[in-house]
Amino acid sequence: MRRFAQRAVGGLIAGEEATASACKRLVDLLPPGPARDCLSIQAEDEERHVRAYCGYLERIGQPAEPNERIREATDRLARWSGPPAGLFFAIHVVLEGEALGLQQDLEGDLDCPLFRSINRRVTQDEARHVAFGRIISPVAASELDDHDRRRTVEEIHAVWTDCIRALSAENFVLWRALSHFADRHWRAQLANMEQYGLSAPEAA
Repeated sequence: MRRFAQRAVGGLIAGEEATASACKRLVDLLPPGPARDCLSIQAEDEERHVRAYCGYLERIGQPAEPNERIREATDRLARWSGPPAGLFFAIHVVLEGEALGLQQDLEGDLDCPLFRSINRRVTQDEARHVAFGRIISPVAASELDDHDRRRTVEEIHAVWTDCIRALSAENFVLWRALSHFADRHWRAQLANMEQYGLSAPEAA
């Protein structure tokens, strides 16, 4: 169980690191204003979450390291070269929403009071980040032309697929099972992005 915890929480650490880096990237790209201030706070939240999860792994005697495969998959978000509005969707509609679901699932899977205590404080922050994304995403979508909408969806899908490959650890049987699940879940994510204004059916 401790080994499972190290791998699962290591994935969370990699995701939190990626989100913090992506938020900082957006802060560099945006003009001063409320959105930039919120992203600065969010980056600090994510870095605090990394410290909390690392502390948990140390307490249970496991290496406090991120999942390197997940880190490689999500690192492209920190190098985002597309329009800033597209990165909003990558962070707040997809990455944060997925992280929140995974964090909630792991509470039951790990069944550890210490993890549950840490995780519930983290998920309170994540729920606030998701709510911020729901507010800002329609505004961000309005700033994208058709080309940038397609490019944004394609880039998010690439990160999504790389994360699934990372989770399968290049095990072909597991990759096939996860890829079928991911395809169904990706369609749900496309519908979610469309709900917030990012409609790109050509890229679906």
